[in-house]
Amino acid sequence: MVAIDLGVRALVHSGLHNVHLHFYSDNQGVVGALRAGRSRSLAQNDVLRQLSSFALDHDIWISVSWVSSANNLSDSISRGVFPSHLSRFKFPPPLPSYLKGLLSLV
Repeated sequence: MVAIDLGVRALVHSGLHNVHLHFYSDNQGVVGALRAGRSRSLAQNDVLRQLSSFALDHDIWISVSWVSSANNLSDSISRGVFPSHLSRFKFPPPLPSYLKGLLSLV
């Protein structure tokens, strides 16, 4: 959920707004939570709430589909390896305050 949140923030930071973003995730819990708008996990609900508010503020509609790990094109990105075509984005996006105690951007 945090990866999708940061992805949306990076896209908005690069100037995107008023769009439909479709994400693919190999995490069934994230897919289910985004589709349902809630999760059994309190931490995931906190991120989902912040993501939903941020997306609404920037006229972004988010949808998600599950993809197997073997077919997950963003697997390398989730491990910190960014393809050259992503260099046009302004990385890193500003880290939201609610995540500052949980992770750091390097």
